[in-house]
Amino acid sequence: MLWLFLTTQLNATTVDCQQLYQQHLETDMKLSYQQFDQTEGQGFRVLSKQCKNEAVQLVKEYIKANNSQEDSLRWHIAQLLGELGNFDEAIQYAQSTIRTEENDGFNWNDYVLGYIAYWQNDIKTLQKQIETLESASAHFGNVMNANLLKTFLEELRSDNC
Repeated sequence: MLWLFLTTQLNATTVDCQQLYQQHLETDMKLSYQQFDQTEGQGFRVLSKQCKNEAVQLVKEYIKANNSQEDSLRWHIAQLLGELGNFDEAIQYAQSTIRTEENDGFNWNDYVLGYIAYWQNDIKTLQKQIETLESASAHFGNVMNANLLKTFLEELRSDNC
């Protein structure tokens, strides 16, 4: 375990996040949405593991440069901000992805509301969103998202013991 910790710390200190950000700022604004947002090892995902602040800035710049309207870009900003502990701003971005209509069987809003409940330490609401997602199991995404939210619920319960 100590080896893993030291390796992680060493890797974290050897990355120049600002330099990496500047490099991707120059190259990634030209990427397609699919390449920038949905492809592992490209776009913001290169920065998201060790340089979360810079990843947030890169996504914001991509949105501006491309006048992008895709919800997933704002959603990924929300997730990164949440990982950084910037819960109020994360919630604002998450709320901006709430959909007025959900008619494809995928309960996006319940997933988002579950995340928000997690950031607010609201166990009751988080449990409700999990149950709603589980009851809509015909869509595989709902089951997958319910399972992720369950890990958050377990974390909150262990923190509140």
